[in-house]
Amino acid sequence: MSSRVGYTDLAPWIAVAISIAVLIPSTLWLATKWNYDSIYKEYATGQARAEAEQEFDNRCAILATREEILNCAKDAIKSARETQRSEEDVSAQKQMASWALALLVVSGVLGVLTLIVTVVGVIFVRNTLEATRLGTKAAVDAAEAAIHNNTIIQAEQRPWVTLERQIQCEFSASGNKGMCKWKYGILNRGKLPAQRVRVNQKLVRGGLSHPLEDAFRAFVDEARANALKRSGMVVFASDSASHDTTSMTGGVFEQPGNEYALFVCVTYQHAGGVGIDANLLGINASQAPNALPPQYELLSFSGERVVE
Repeated sequence: MSSRVGYTDLAPWIAVAISIAVLIPSTLWLATKWNYDSIYKEYATGQARAEAEQEFDNRCAILATREEILNCAKDAIKSARETQRSEEDVSAQKQMASWALALLVVSGVLGVLTLIVTVVGVIFVRNTLEATRLGTKAAVDAAEAAIHNNTIIQAEQRPWVTLERQIQCEFSASGNKGMCKWKYGILNRGKLPAQRVRVNQKLVRGGLSHPLEDAFRAFVDEARANALKRSGMVVFASDSASHDTTSMTGGVFEQPGNEYALFVCVTYQHAGGVGIDANLLGINASQAPNALPPQYELLSFSGERVVE
């Protein structure tokens, strides 16, 4: 960038130097040529006069009558005049050639100057566009940084509600119906209160033999869409609500099988929109031997959690 700016600053001086280097020798040459032509013209005039006088002395002075002498003098003057006219024609042609050469030199200098000015203009426009591009990029970067900082500030100042639950649960299923009894709590780990806090649940049949990812995503989307349409609790910062709440969740199953899962999605409202903590929990039989009634556990599916 600095080299281009330096060249732009030096370009006018380069043009002036080229102009001086061309015009001064051309002017000196033209002046010398014109001086030579002037001296040569005077010399040719004097030479013609001398030749006329010599011819008069050689031819006319020996004549006897006055009339013959006058006629001879006229012929001598006419002959000298023709010679002088020829010299003047040659001199005029030389002057025209000199002027043509001078015009060619001036045209060449003007062409070089025009080229230099054009190059300088192109470089200036390119530098201006480059500066504009850098300024625009800097403005965009600053705006993106401001947005990023604002996002971080909002993330730090918003509520963050999470689901706290017990692993053990009670579960029963008969035919295409089932029931799950479990305990959970809601904790706000953020710095601002969370409003319209709701816990959405759905008991489904499925697992490894029948993947539930698509159904879980649809459940989360539905909970997100209805988050602001329904009322709910207010949970303040660093506070918990519905601690150790027992939930009885029933379901009617459409798919066959002996694997079951529980969809749980906590939704809440904050200044930036809707917050979500969604979990896909598999219902597995406990490893405790001879447990009566049979014990079950709620285990998270790997990678199936949505936090917004």
